[in-house]
This record gives sequence, C-alpha cells and structure tokens, in this order.
Amino acid sequence: MVNTATTPADIGGYVVRDNDDTHSYVIAAGTTIAAGGYYLADVDTVATVGGSATFGLGSADSARLFAPDGTLLDSYTWSAHATTTYGRCPSATGSFTTTNAPTRGAANACPGDPGPWPGGPDVSTVDAANLFGTNMSGLAYQPSGTSARGTLWAVKNGPGTLYRLRFDGTNWSPDTTGLATSSRFGSGSSAGSSCFLPSPAAASTSALTIRPPGPVPSSEPSSTPRSRAMRRAIGDALTRPSPVG
Repeated sequence: MVNTATTPADIGGYVVRDNDDTHSYVIAAGTTIAAGGYYLADVDTVATVGGSATFGLGSADSARLFAPDGTLLDSYTWSAHATTTYGRCPSATGSFTTTNAPTRGAANACPGDPGPWPGGPDVSTVDAANLFGTNMSGLAYQPSGTSARGTLWAVKNGPGTLYRLRFDGTNWSPDTTGLATSSRFGSGSSAGSSCFLPSPAAASTSALTIRPPGPVPSSEPSSTPRSRAMRRAIGDALTRPSPVG
C-alpha cells in the first residue's frame, strides 16, 4: 500500500484478503503510513491479531483491501501468476499491469520507467559561469576507448550550436582543436569561436546523439543545400578523433 497524500494515513484496522473471505490479514491498530510512504502486508508469513492464519496468493486469485467498516477500497484479480509482480503503472495511480521487477515496500518498477540514476547524490558545477547561457538542450559523452577521460558534446538550442568540451581538471571547457567553425557552416558566431553551427538554418537544435562514423541521416532530401551542409558539418565534428583525453 502507498499513501499518496501529503499527511500521514492511519491504516489501523484495514484488512487485506485474497479471493477467500475467510483469509484475512488485519493491520494493527495505530499503524500509519507516512506521506508518500509504503506499507508491506506479508500475508504469506505473518499471522495477524484478529486475522486468519497465513495464506498465499494463488496463480488464479485476488488481492482485496477493505476499510475497517468492511467497505471494499481496492482490488485486483488475475488468472495466472505474473512473471514478476502485478502493480499499478504509473506507480500508485495507473492501471494494474505486470511490473519490471518486484519492489517490496517501494514504488513500482513500471514498463517505460527510466532506470535508477547510476551516479552518486552529490552535485558539482563543472563549467564556467554563464558559459552556455540558459538554453542548453542536450549532453552526450563520447568515451575515449581507454582509461583516459573522453569527450563531452553539448548542444544549445536557438541558435543551434554544438560544443565539444574537454575536462581541464576542474571544468569542462570548449575545445575547437581540429573543428570547423561558424565561418564555414553557419552564422551568428565569429570564426575561431568555441561553437560549431551545423547549418545556417539550424536555429533550433534540441538533442544530441553519438553515432559511429558514416553517413548522417537527414529528414530532408539529400540534394538540398541545407541537408548537404548539415551532413558534412555533423559528420566532420562527430567522426573526427578527439585529440584530448
């Protein structure tokens, strides 16, 4: 069970049953769930005061939740065991479906959910103040293939601007070594600047993907000047080996 409210919920006297009314798991008086918290009713191994002996949930069964006055609050019935578990998706609010994995006493792992954040909880600033303004749209990390630090690519939206960044030991800073600049492919930035514009018309660039060397797909016919410039520019930038670690 989950408490979606912003205040603690008193669930003392609530009853969990399967499809047999003689099977009851009675939650002890005074039990509460913190705001946003969870409660695990272990009907398989815990016999409760006022309830029945332990009971399991079968391959064709139900899970039902009753208020202390006997009102049915929620229920779900299935005809076969889930490969993982059944749960509401989005967690706590959606319809019941098969989850990605069991998550006892925590939010449901729903299909389509992003995986857990792989990094730690600490947050550090690693770019110079106001280097990119307020319109950064995407980041992509390109490993070096060795133990050396790789390359970070950043894209800014409006005008569409692609940055290649190197880590100097403290910050990620723009690196234009070996890259074409706006004097060749775009406008809005002076030659030799730290930005790279894929094409004059690329005024709204919102995403960035690292791909193997080769032709770059385009949504426009390959014969258009804009498409040719875009393909050449992105291909030059993303397939050129990075000179920095």
